Amino acid sequence: MKCFWKFSLLLVFGLTLSGCSKKETIDDGLTQDIHNIIPDDILAKIYDLGIEINGGNNPPNIEGIYLVSPNILVMSNFDDSFQPGYRFADYQYTFSDQNNSKQTVVCNYNGGNGSDLDVGSGLGAFITGEGNKFSVFIEVRGTLNGAPYKSVDIYSGEIETGGIRNWQKVLIMTQEAPNTIKTGQGRLTIDQDRFSGKITVQQRQHLQNILDLPCDVQLLPTAVQSVIN
Repeated sequence: MKCFWKFSLLLVFGLTLSGCSKKETIDDGLTQDIHNIIPDDILAKIYDLGIEINGGNNPPNIEGIYLVSPNILVMSNFDDSFQPGYRFADYQYTFSDQNNSKQTVVCNYNGGNGSDLDVGSGLGAFITGEGNKFSVFIEVRGTLNGAPYKSVDIYSGEIETGGIRNWQKVLIMTQEAPNTIKTGQGRLTIDQDRFSGKITVQQRQHLQNILDLPCDVQLLPTAVQSVIN
């Protein structure tokens, strides 16, 4: 496991969440806001990785805290040092302030511990979906050794009583920097047991105590393990 914090400052920008009426979706079920952060050629590579993208302008309410465990690599579209079946750190994802008129949601996440800690707080995201199925799209902008890069996280799944069924995540680079993976390169990971249980604030506190992670931690997300070459 590589040490995250030897790298330069990483900045994560919340997406511009604007508009008062329900967003118009394009033929693929995604909004123009999503197409603005994911070029068409990168979107094609995302589909090639095998994630199910759930388009539509009536997503289910996904607010809550979810535990993704075990967090397993399914495939990469480049010569990856991690092989399919590799287990990454477990993650907790918190979704809040969902607005279906704007098709936006706020995401927090944390995973790993110590030097491998990866935390994101108050990230603006776009959401699509119909029925119980959804997809969430987050743009991450950062610097690695002083060079700027951009990547996109996509989360997909199906809301059920007590959690999310068939959680999938793709991270893909949209603007590379030296020492990151290349533009268009990415990974698909899943929750191997196909169910990411919803947890309470108390259960989250217990997990944070185990990880020795303070509840008020305000570290910036790195995702370096996912973007370094």
